[in-house]
Amino acid sequence: MDRIRRLFKGYETSAFFLIVVQPVFYLPLRLTESLDQRRIFFMFYALFGCALVAWASSLFSGPLPVYTIEHAMLYDFDDTAFQRRIYMLYAFVLFITALVGAIFRWDPSFNYFSGFREEHQLLIQTLVAVMILLLAVPLVYNYLGSITEKRAFWAVLGSLLLFAFLLRCTTSTRGIWILAIFTLVVFCLFFLLPLKATLVVQKDYLWGLDHHWTGVIGNGLLANIFPTVSAPVLPEYGIYLNKLVSAVSGITLFAGFGGMMKFLQAVNILFALLLLIILTQRFGTRHMPLAILSFLLVIFIMAPTLSSASSTLKVPNQATLRFIFIPVALMFVPLMARGPVIIWWVAAGILGAVAAAYNLETGLVVMLGLGFALFIRSMGKGYLTVIVGGALFIVAFLGTAYLAIVSAVNGQFDLADMSSLLNLFAAGYGGKEFYWYAPFFIIMAHVFYLFFDWLRRSREGRVFTGTDFQSIAIVGMIIAFMPYVTNRFYVQNMWVPYLLYLLLILPMLTDKSFLGKALLLLFVIGVLAPSHLEQSTLFVKNIKRTWTLQPSETCLNGFTAPKEVCDYAEGQATELRSRSQNGDTIWISATPLTIATLSGIAPSLSRADPFAYARTSTFQRALRDEITAKAPDLILIDRVDILNPLGIPAAVGDWQKRLVEEAGYRITGKSDFWLYARKGD
Repeated sequence: MDRIRRLFKGYETSAFFLIVVQPVFYLPLRLTESLDQRRIFFMFYALFGCALVAWASSLFSGPLPVYTIEHAMLYDFDDTAFQRRIYMLYAFVLFITALVGAIFRWDPSFNYFSGFREEHQLLIQTLVAVMILLLAVPLVYNYLGSITEKRAFWAVLGSLLLFAFLLRCTTSTRGIWILAIFTLVVFCLFFLLPLKATLVVQKDYLWGLDHHWTGVIGNGLLANIFPTVSAPVLPEYGIYLNKLVSAVSGITLFAGFGGMMKFLQAVNILFALLLLIILTQRFGTRHMPLAILSFLLVIFIMAPTLSSASSTLKVPNQATLRFIFIPVALMFVPLMARGPVIIWWVAAGILGAVAAAYNLETGLVVMLGLGFALFIRSMGKGYLTVIVGGALFIVAFLGTAYLAIVSAVNGQFDLADMSSLLNLFAAGYGGKEFYWYAPFFIIMAHVFYLFFDWLRRSREGRVFTGTDFQSIAIVGMIIAFMPYVTNRFYVQNMWVPYLLYLLLILPMLTDKSFLGKALLLLFVIGVLAPSHLEQSTLFVKNIKRTWTLQPSETCLNGFTAPKEVCDYAEGQATELRSRSQNGDTIWISATPLTIATLSGIAPSLSRADPFAYARTSTFQRALRDEITAKAPDLILIDRVDILNPLGIPAAVGDWQKRLVEEAGYRITGKSDFWLYARKGD
């Protein structure tokens, strides 16, 4: 102790303590005076405690999952065990602590200074200041790096000026008309005008498009093209999602790849209109000008994702088609704040099951979000309501899910087909290492603060308004979605929770003065949105490269592409038809949806895109065994070289060769489009 006293002797008057430690320590206290500081202190220390536990557990964890060599080479996965564990552990700790606090009317408390002797205050202040700096310095540094990028800076500045003017417009009748007309013009440019455009598939891009379309909506498209060929496996991205795609693609307006693109664009428009309905619910008709302003801000920021010319249409795993049940569910949440809560538990279970049958991940997010909101409401009515409601919720979910799957699938099915992708991602597949992205930490700090508050006060028997109940469900959905983000930490991957957070905070505009409204818009545009606005400017700049309004000849079943791409794809399809006439030939291609459509020959293996499926050695062996069982005389695989304009990566070509070799075949010849593999000696 004497040594510690000597160390800190004169420290209180040192420049470091006065200039660094005290401002860093007391500024957060000053900024959070109007909030529950005990809760904030607990959340702050719990974060570091969970980080320490997650780090320690990583030292004793088992070996990393082993993925197919070519998958690891192509996608360059990172080890995300630490960031996944810290998130799950932190959410669990906050949930348990808040729930215990609600049950026993107890709050975590810390006697930060009164319980310690005077000499310990300096140590506590210094340690806390260091902990704050460990978080704040990299966040601020990265934020300044993004906001000072030329494109982001001018996008933010221009947006601030524009929305400052539009905010002023909400105060007068004439201004409201200006706002409404401007919003309509932007909506037409972003959502309606692209309906007249045709997608241009540039050289070396067809593989990326086909790879994602096959994985997400390929089952539905192929079911329409080959109605007599039953799908041997359940689609990974959702049974009813692909049922919808199959039904829609049979309509003349949405036939072919070009028609399906129109359908995806229509879903984007529907998604945007659902957002407008939700904002109208949350603002109320009295504040309709502010609801319109918020809607304009949302589509302005989220244009690269939500627009009818969005790049997510080419990668539908990121498109609104996959997540459409989230706004659909949120529209009905205000009704759940009224009426018998038991009935709503059953309704939520049914809705969650339908959403899960449509897309499993979306269904889980919907189920957990609705379940969290109903749990909070039920806690105020007693533990029996929670137990009975929760039991009915589970029964309704499982029963509806079973009936939905059985009615959609003929014969036996393996539920592992639906959950295999989810299990892989939960184990770290596709991992992207986290970086100090300020909006993520801001959003999660606020969301967890509200999460803790609603849980802690759940026994108070509060009567919730529809908007409050909707906010609780939004918080639950954000927390339920974030495990995916913590594994694949990338801005585009967090667009759903980011959008939900905008829906959560923008209604605060109704409770503030004009200055308060301006500051909230400054926070959204200047702090949360710089990277999104930068992407919006790039989206507008590059849109003419991927879409054309000019009448043009299509070749890829409704898409426009350079002649060499069209000729190559058609050449592959023509040769496949010729080689398949003997009936003892199978084919494996990295662009299966395109080739199957152009040739009229269904994919030979149970997985239309076998490379996408062969993520682990187990899946690889299953494909090998399937080829061995078919025992074809000839296997056609892609010829991947410099002459191939479809953009197939070399790793995919190497994988195809390795697969046929493992099945006992060897390359014996080639054409301009295919490699030939025959049974080895």
